[in-house]
Order: sequence, then C-alpha cells, then structure tokens
Amino acid sequence: MHFSFHRDDFQFISILLKRLLFVLIVYTAFRWLFYVFNISIFGTISAKEIIDIVVGGLRFDLSVIAYSNSLVILLMVIPFSFRKFKCYHQIVFSLFVIVNSFAWLIATADIEYYSYNNRRMTLDLFLLVDEVDFTFRDIFIKYWYLIGLFLLSVTSLIIADIRLNSYQKATRYQNHILHSGLCIITLGLSFFAARGAFTGRPLTAINASNYALFEKSSLVTNSPFVFMHSLDMKRIDHTEYFPPAELPEHFTTTRSYNNALRNENMNIVIIVWESLSADFIGKLNEYPGFTPFLDSILNEALVFKNAYANAKRSTEGIPAILSSFPSLVNVAYVRSSYQDNCITGISYYLKKRNYHCSFFHGGNRGTMNFYSFSKKIGFDEYYGREEFSDETYYDGHWGIYDENFMQYYGEQLNAFPQPFLSVILTLSSHHPFNLPEKYQGKFKSGRQPGICEAISYADYSLQRFFEQVSSYKWFTNTLFVITADHPHKLNEHELESYNT
Repeated sequence: MHFSFHRDDFQFISILLKRLLFVLIVYTAFRWLFYVFNISIFGTISAKEIIDIVVGGLRFDLSVIAYSNSLVILLMVIPFSFRKFKCYHQIVFSLFVIVNSFAWLIATADIEYYSYNNRRMTLDLFLLVDEVDFTFRDIFIKYWYLIGLFLLSVTSLIIADIRLNSYQKATRYQNHILHSGLCIITLGLSFFAARGAFTGRPLTAINASNYALFEKSSLVTNSPFVFMHSLDMKRIDHTEYFPPAELPEHFTTTRSYNNALRNENMNIVIIVWESLSADFIGKLNEYPGFTPFLDSILNEALVFKNAYANAKRSTEGIPAILSSFPSLVNVAYVRSSYQDNCITGISYYLKKRNYHCSFFHGGNRGTMNFYSFSKKIGFDEYYGREEFSDETYYDGHWGIYDENFMQYYGEQLNAFPQPFLSVILTLSSHHPFNLPEKYQGKFKSGRQPGICEAISYADYSLQRFFEQVSSYKWFTNTLFVITADHPHKLNEHELESYNT
C-alpha cells in the first residue's frame, strides 16, 4: 500500500499549532507581568525558582489552553471536507479570538486584583458585578494601563494570526486516513494537556506547590485556570473527630469572664471600619497616621494592640466579627455551599435579653449578602442605601458617603428602643475610594494614594458621628466597639514593619 502526502494535508495542523503556540507565549508574558505588578508580595526569586516556575507554569498554561480552546481544536482537525470553505475558517478564527480574549481579560484583571485578595481570581468575584455601579469611564481612568495591556494582547493575536496563518484553499482532500489519524492524535494530546498529566489525578491548583513554596505558588498557576476550576466547587467532607458527648472532655467553648461594666444592659454599637489596617492608626504606631480623631479617643478606650485579621474581604469579616466564624475555607461562608447551615451570632443571644438588633451598611440591599446574613443570625432590622433614600449623597460606586450615612445612623439609633445592639459597616474607604467633591484635596495622602485619604475621611465621618450622638441621653450608657473588617492590602502597608 502506498501513501503520498501533500502540504495541504498539514495546513490545518500547522495553523492550529501556530495559534496555540502564540497563545502559550502570551500566557508566559502574563505570568511575569503578574509577578512584576505584585513583586511586593512575592519578593525576589532565585534562578532555580524561575526554572521551576517556568516548568510548572507550562503545565498549567497548556491545561487551560487545551480546555478553553477545545472546540477550536476540534473544528480545526475534524476530518471533513467542509473545512475547505473560507467562511468556515473565519468562523473558527472568530471563536478562537473570543475564547482567548475572555481568558486574557481574567488574566489582565487579576494582575491588580490579586493584591487585594492574595489569591487568584475565582467565580465569587463575578457575583459582585451587579452590586456596584462602576462605569466604563471609571474603570478606564483608574486602570487604563490594564485595559491597554488587554487590548494589546488581543490585537497582537489577531495581527499575528493574519500574518502567520494566511489560509490558502486546499487543492486536494483525498487523504482521509491521514486526516483521521491527525485528528485522533491531536485530540488525544489535547486531552492529556487539559488534564495536565498522562496518569494520576487531573491537574489542580494545589499542584502548584510541587514547583514553588506556598507563598509563591500563585506564580505557577494562572488566573483563567483557577477561575475555570472554581466553576465546579466541591463540598468539604464532613469529619466528626469526637462524638458530641465526648468533646467537652477535650475542649469547650464555654468561657466565664468578670464583667467590669456597671450596667449589664448597656447599649452596644459596633462600628466596623472598612479596610482599617492597623498601620493607618497613628497612636498605635507613634507616627502621625491618618486617624486623628480615633487617636484622640484611644486614651479613653480599652485598646487591643495585638490585632490580627480573620478575613481578607468584607464577606469574610462580618461573619468573623458577629458570629466568631473566621475564614476557614477559600470561599466566604455567605457565598459558599454552606450558607444555609445553622449559624448564630451576637444578635441571637442579645435578643434573648430583649435587645433591639439592627445592621447598617450604606450599600445596596443585598450587597455581599449582608442583608441575608444579618437576618439569618437574628438582626431585627437592616438599613442601607434604599432606606437612606437620598441619592444626593450616592458615591457613584458602592453606596452612600460615610459622613452622610453615619449622621443618618445616629438619628436612627436615637429612635430605637433600649437596650439595643447596632452594627454599622462603613463604606467610603473601599476601593475606588471616591470622596465627596467638597473634600477633594482636604485629607493628606500617603504611600498608597486613595486609601489614605479615604481612611482620613472615614475618621472625620466618625468624629461627626460622635459629636452628634454624644448629646443623646443613651450615649453614656452605650459601649462603642470600633474594629476593622479586614486590612486594605496584605503586603502593601504604610509602615514597612507590617509587610510580613
């Protein structure tokens, strides 16, 4: 039997390989841009670490390329003669650009987002899309360089494909056996590339630790890979270490404390300050700082200086503060598959002592599931942007400016029956740190422009709030608790001593 080959027989494979190779090069470029933008988190890396990251990163890049381009690969190698039509290749090329553009959009966004979350992007970020009113103009002004990077990568893909993969109509398609063999081989290799291994379990994000220390393992993975795998989150297996009757012999959560408060029915106001990293507080660090009012009342307060975050996001911080539920898994409790589980909180117990319980946040009702969570753990009332009902003070992004919402907060507290528990989560020191126009330039900046001014504005809003409520009769019978929901960024602080 005689086989003859013609260059037309390999045209489709050649186009496909060049396309995928270019995509792989772009993924490699994104990895090192990701490192450069987040070098304060990862620090310097040795030559051996670079080699390990490149080798491990190749597995992750090939995996996500094979997954995301699976339909493109199939359409390019399927052994049917309709591939000869130019319009067919135009459709395949359009699909190729779309799927890779979406993947690169995730990769580009995570270059900046990683510094806030300290882990690669997952599906939970997109659950916030309908909770904040960002406009394209806002995004373009603040992140023009990332938009430029994204457009450059997509444009380069299109130009490179046009220059390298000029389609020529094939003159013959008789070698069906060869085309079928190439199809089988290509699809087989794509399958193993997607799963990341020929044997054993498919590649997952935890395998990045095979190539780098945990602190640098994010350099091995890529954002589209992690995002794609987050679409199929699995529940945690239930493990019962001790029978319930035996557990008290080993550990009990019951604690007894000496109550030094004169009145056990004091009102309680918990002020959860958005993104208040401890290094912003001057008096805690013996430098001017950005919280002059807070500094002024610390001498009158019980201050806990050894403060460590139990959360990296507000959705994790609120359960930690109100329900003693720290971040134990990668997804926040309020967004996890466990959100319907039984959970209690401080409001649950104080309601048994006839406390009126309320939760305030100047954002849209339902933002980050605060409304549902507060109701779940026993809060009687929830007040947000809708209840405030004056769009004059809307910040254009998240909700009502702190100063105005906290004045509203004080008025509502004055109308509540006593004793009461009330919680407020501030808002204006959340990215993008938009302040009222009349305060532009009023507050001092720091090494991190935006957040420092926003912290100072929140401090001023807190001062105005205390000036207001100090005249109310219930003020002297109220315990005020001020805490943060989470730090601003994990490895970019005003004081170097905090970058640990």
